[in-house]
Amino acid sequence: MAWSLRGPSTRLSDALISRVGATSLDDLLEGLYVGHYELSSDAAPLVFQVAAEGDEVALEIVRWAGRELGSLAIGVIRKLGLETFSFDVVQIGSLYKGSPLLTEVMQETIHVVAPGARLVRLTVPPVVGAVMLAMEQAGVDYRPLRESLIASLGAVNARTSE
Repeated sequence: MAWSLRGPSTRLSDALISRVGATSLDDLLEGLYVGHYELSSDAAPLVFQVAAEGDEVALEIVRWAGRELGSLAIGVIRKLGLETFSFDVVQIGSLYKGSPLLTEVMQETIHVVAPGARLVRLTVPPVVGAVMLAMEQAGVDYRPLRESLIASLGAVNARTSE
């Protein structure tokens, strides 16, 4: 936005220039356009880092992401008719480690529609949920096995990530 004179300057520009090895903001923008440079989701930690330093543009990007993720959750909540229930919204992935602001804004957004929603981080491998769903589809009550499934699959996950 600063380049086009439509918004404030941001330290994100310098961080992204450094990330791809561009020589200037003009070089970065042109290089991205013609495919000389590439930015992907692995650059997301830069946004969180610059936001943590107080950069208002980066902070607004994190807030925007929180509102958008909250809005996506609201769509599911409404589809399932959960607005008046207490339930967990499970946050999966490393994105949620980036900044507590992301979760705060997401929670604020969701609570407008579903005040009983609790945002929680996934603490077990995602495959645990898939196994439980498969057992349910096969007509097997997974509930008595839930804790042992979590423990055993968590132990497998810990061994494979070493």
